[in-house]
Amino acid sequence: MKQETRSAWNEKVLNMNNEQNTLFFSRPDRDTWAMARLHRSLLLKIQNSPLWEKEDIADIPLTEEQMMSLVKGYDPDFDCRYAPYMLGGWIYIARSGYWLKKFRYKKGKDGYYHIAEHYTTEKEKGRNLLREILGEGYFQPQIIDKRLKDLFHKQLIAEETAENRKRLLKVCKYYKPGEPDPEDSFLEKQNGPGFWRIAEKSVIDLYAGSLQSFCEWYDKAKAKGDVSGVLADENIEYDSRVLMYMIELWKGKWFPYGSPDLNDY
Repeated sequence: MKQETRSAWNEKVLNMNNEQNTLFFSRPDRDTWAMARLHRSLLLKIQNSPLWEKEDIADIPLTEEQMMSLVKGYDPDFDCRYAPYMLGGWIYIARSGYWLKKFRYKKGKDGYYHIAEHYTTEKEKGRNLLREILGEGYFQPQIIDKRLKDLFHKQLIAEETAENRKRLLKVCKYYKPGEPDPEDSFLEKQNGPGFWRIAEKSVIDLYAGSLQSFCEWYDKAKAKGDVSGVLADENIEYDSRVLMYMIELWKGKWFPYGSPDLNDY
């Protein structure tokens, strides 16, 4: 390829738009990726773009065979638009010309390959595309197996629980993780702030993973008119009422013979 043709091609295929925080590759097909491997200047632009941001991701250990399938990748189509490509020692995930994720694996002492680094661009930040393509991609042989299905199920539960904790912590009045607990008097622990702090912490630790179920139970109880006082007060934020409902149920289980009135919360 003549030098002037190479230069024009490089300008055409890579357009880094800092305003929209996207890496756009105008021809996301295998010929383009093969061409990129031949042009070190283009490869360095892709790898070293300031638009890549380090992103934490749950580890997905792969066997030797699974790793080989991932590196080989597949051609995307209308039904499976996200696809992985190996380029310069990194695996990239792209869709419709947009570079979305880049990561690399490293073999561990346990014989599995583990995620060593993972980066994202703004367009799909916070979305676990690697888990999606491993489960739905056109890999040959297929990567997904029972071990990975079980792992993904556990990861999804853990992620949902973490999000639910954040949601409930926003409406806590007394419990603040990381802050040292104040020296509550005996009376405060029995009837005052100390009691409510323990109540908030307990329901979050015990039931955050089941928040959606508690929301449904609360909605049904409210529709039937089985709640009153602060639990029925629509001037109070919905999540606050759900948290108080969780506390009320917790109190009924652990303090069946008497506890502070929820209206004093």
